[in-house]
Amino acid sequence: MAGASPGLITRDLNPFRTILDKYSAFEGNPFLRPQFSSDYQLMYSYKSVFSIGVEYNPIYDYRVEHDFQQGTTFLATSINLGKRVFWDLETNLNVNPAKWWTFSFHAELNHASFRGQLVGSYLNNSTTYCYLSTNNQLDLSHGWGAELYTFYLSPATDAQFTHIAREQTNIGISKKVLNNKGSIKLSARDIFRANLSGGNITNIPNVIATYHNDFANRSVTLGFTYNFGSNKSDRKKIDTGNAADNEAGRVRN
Repeated sequence: MAGASPGLITRDLNPFRTILDKYSAFEGNPFLRPQFSSDYQLMYSYKSVFSIGVEYNPIYDYRVEHDFQQGTTFLATSINLGKRVFWDLETNLNVNPAKWWTFSFHAELNHASFRGQLVGSYLNNSTTYCYLSTNNQLDLSHGWGAELYTFYLSPATDAQFTHIAREQTNIGISKKVLNNKGSIKLSARDIFRANLSGGNITNIPNVIATYHNDFANRSVTLGFTYNFGSNKSDRKKIDTGNAADNEAGRVRN
């Protein structure tokens, strides 16, 4: 399967410089080209319990952010890097250790290599990293339910940027009320405040550059839902926010 990337963001194409602070700025690149990729996957699954697969994904004209020094200013822009090659081995497990307990496990082992010309240097590096996630759903007695979700992303590299490890834990609890037509849910996201982004920016001659981002992921939510129709399902999944964490943004951030 092959295809071009989605449309470019207007900011990436805008050639005018945006001043970020006294020493840094962002400048778009009107000569950006679409990136092209081919995706090959082989998957084996056993019922809905277990699956394992491998993926090969080369991308040409890989679109990335590029940071470099221009005089006394550190300039960020978007470029087409020559090539990124991505390998992925992943597995999924879904079991019921008990009637009231549903457990799912997902694991990935990824390898990516990057090659291309930067301003003032040539980039040729690679990275191997893993991603692990678990989800526990508990259907307790008397209308109570609970959920525990965790993920871990090991240190990784994306072109010019290295990233520290990230992890997150979400919890939720719910109680059915009003003859099981209503539900009160309390959930907490990133309870240990461990999903922080940081690392180094490499390939800037004679410069040591670091970055740190706080996504402000930690939150607590209290909600109430009421079903005006018939109860076709005894229990709904508690939303603890784990659907937002997908591979497209995990390493880039």
